[in-house]
Amino acid sequence: METTKERTEKASELFRKGHRAQMQGDAIEECRNAIAIDPEFGNPYKDIALYLMSMGKLDDAVPWLERALTATHYDTRHYPHLNLGRIALAKRDLLKVAREFGRALEVQPHSQTARRTLAALSAQLNCPNQRSDEGLLSC
Repeated sequence: METTKERTEKASELFRKGHRAQMQGDAIEECRNAIAIDPEFGNPYKDIALYLMSMGKLDDAVPWLERALTATHYDTRHYPHLNLGRIALAKRDLLKVAREFGRALEVQPHSQTARRTLAALSAQLNCPNQRSDEGLLSC
């Protein structure tokens, strides 16, 4: 029987293989293989979500990001929050944008992406002449 460390190492190798396969279109399948070996390894969940986001399948990406957040072997927990925030931004759900980028900062207080996005959102909300066709983060 494999130990948790051995499963995580094996899943990590499949995850890296998935990165290499990205250009060949097999990345999601390789990530699924990594998940099958270690369902608690968070990186493949996040990467599946990123691949789906890059294909414009934002709603399909959300459950993968949420699952990444619950994985016990995952060190970069701010990334799912950043990506959930990006999805909310695309949908113009400003409250969710603020919530997700705020959560990213709670997890990773030095995230410049989260800080800049929250500052831009705050500036927009304080910009009385903002027109809806000018884009979310412009005044």
